[in-house]
Amino acid sequence: MNNIGQVKLKINMVLPYFGSRAGGGLKVMYEYAKRLSARGHDITIYSSVRTNYRQEYNKSDFTLKRKCLIKSIKGRQRPKWFSLPKDIICKIIPYVSDTYIRNADVCISTWWAIAYHISGLSLSKGVKFNLIQAYETIMTSESENDVHDSYKLPINHIVISSYLEKIVSCYAKNGRISYIPNAIDLDIYKLIIPIENRIPQTLILRYSSSKYKACKYAIEAFIHLKEKYADLDVILFSSEKKPDNLPRWMKYIYGSSDTVPLYNKSAIYVSSSITEGWPLPPMEAMACGCACVCTNIPSHLSYMIDGENALLVEPESVDDLITRISYLIDNSHKRIELAKHSNLLIKQYDWECSVDKLESLFYKSLNK
Repeated sequence: MNNIGQVKLKINMVLPYFGSRAGGGLKVMYEYAKRLSARGHDITIYSSVRTNYRQEYNKSDFTLKRKCLIKSIKGRQRPKWFSLPKDIICKIIPYVSDTYIRNADVCISTWWAIAYHISGLSLSKGVKFNLIQAYETIMTSESENDVHDSYKLPINHIVISSYLEKIVSCYAKNGRISYIPNAIDLDIYKLIIPIENRIPQTLILRYSSSKYKACKYAIEAFIHLKEKYADLDVILFSSEKKPDNLPRWMKYIYGSSDTVPLYNKSAIYVSSSITEGWPLPPMEAMACGCACVCTNIPSHLSYMIDGENALLVEPESVDDLITRISYLIDNSHKRIELAKHSNLLIKQYDWECSVDKLESLFYKSLNK
């Protein structure tokens, strides 16, 4: 979008916590912040220590302010794992209130609990938006009613997938729902090693101990596959330290921010998640030339078609994973075909397109 001559906006981004390690939901918000800043907008990112839905709720103001001060002294206001431009201000705040949030044109949050807080801010803090990145009743232990009621708030809802749009529309009565898909940086995630040159037995997985990521099923499948393919090469990368029970023959990459070489040396990317909002690693893997074997959950179906650009399996089925991965190892022509189709398709999910849509929403809401 050419926004030359348009008013530059003051935009507040309100996050539910400070992300000391890489995470998809925060990465999306930081990416928007970086790209909106590059377009000349004035961005401040707030990370809230307390919400009404966490244990910190009962702590005193003094305790919360002391915690913020300590985090600031330790340099915990800016993420180390994501490079934000210096002109973006990052602040740790005790809680979300008019006292700590500056006046602005737009105020955007992510996570259902923070949506409640920004909806209570004064009009001077900006037109309110909440970016819904997952169906949070599944991914948290909170009350379904609390999550569903957040969709009824008199704010602008943004969803990252069509399946989330259907869910939110059942509760949001104001009609203010917009769909903006997640994206990846195609200048970073790209082919380096030709797809045809990959070793078929090289698999890659983003590891997480989270229950909904369900990595234990993929790891179990890898163990069985190792018995069939002695030269099987498995790479796991993660922002978490290596789990104790992982087989020693599996390579584990901890804390690396440069995953492009890992994707490019791999033939098959695997995801065994039982639920997701809109997972970025499979998209990154596709852009780097991997064929994907993933669960047939709604978020994967947002950009995967079984047999055309990925192979899909039932969640929690180790047998399905073994069968589908084995098929691609034994049939390189099909693996190469899937990888090429997915590599072509994923190019439509470019960050600049998503930022265009978000920026247009902001201008429309302000009639600017």
